[in-house]
Amino acid sequence: MSFIPFLTRIPSTIKKEQQVIEQACRQDQWLTTKDKKLHYQEFSVNHYGLEQRWIVARSEESKERACKSTLKKVEQEAQLLEKNNAVLAHQEFSCQHDALHAWQKLINSARYHEASCVRILELKCYEKKGRPGPTTPFVLRYQLQGTFQPQEAVIQEKIEQQSCFVLGTSLSKERLNAEEVLEAYKKQNTTVERGFRFLKDPTFFTSSLFLKKPSRIEGLLMVMTLALFVYSLAQRRMRAYLEEHQETLPNQIKKEIQTPTLKWLFQLLEGIDLCCLEINGIYHRKIIGMNKLRYKILSCFGSTVAKMYGIDGEPDLAFSG
Repeated sequence: MSFIPFLTRIPSTIKKEQQVIEQACRQDQWLTTKDKKLHYQEFSVNHYGLEQRWIVARSEESKERACKSTLKKVEQEAQLLEKNNAVLAHQEFSCQHDALHAWQKLINSARYHEASCVRILELKCYEKKGRPGPTTPFVLRYQLQGTFQPQEAVIQEKIEQQSCFVLGTSLSKERLNAEEVLEAYKKQNTTVERGFRFLKDPTFFTSSLFLKKPSRIEGLLMVMTLALFVYSLAQRRMRAYLEEHQETLPNQIKKEIQTPTLKWLFQLLEGIDLCCLEINGIYHRKIIGMNKLRYKILSCFGSTVAKMYGIDGEPDLAFSG
């Protein structure tokens, strides 16, 4: 990896990622990009034995999303605490220690709330029914009454952390400064991430393959990555052809555009078949199912593809389906 330049988003499952975000929030020395959309800080990190640059970035949009999701979690936690607290309030304990232990266990399960007030009530449980007398034996039982409140500092800290993401790169500042890293990631995010979303599409049945051996999983990953590479090259070539020749193709809503997806064009090409005929001892091979739209689509991929479909010249509509 030390010989391969890379730019990637650091997963939140890595503990060091959270540590760097916390450090950035403590320092609060944010720089702003030229378009005023992102705030960032840069750190030098040694991770997995590699010297890297980690850029912590955040935006107002990401902060709003983090605030919305965090407050939703706070509300859900408050409802669960109220439900469990109501159950706890009706329980009777044999000693104060057991009551406090149950309360502490409830509060320790909370991430965004803390105890605000707790009271222990003594109950005299008489052994005999009826009105008790001065000498009627009884046993002391204890009940708990507790309230809780949100921890505002913890909630704000969580919002700050959730609104940040970290980019890691082995490229030097001379090759890409921090703003250029952020810009490169945004471009990568619109192409590479969509590509992997394409691999997860149920129409490609990747999830139907169940593998146990790591070697087979690595093999499948290699094949799928290679397929994505070929797919991306084909889509890029098709869009470049349309732009160069000022042509368009219809999308799913019949709108003529220059940037259709290759997946959609594959669906438009469904129905083309190879027909093999033997007439008077002569073997004939004909492509059927062609029409002007399919001819136009196939022409975007160069002469080799056109030759494979027998459309070097005008489309042979005599054999169209």
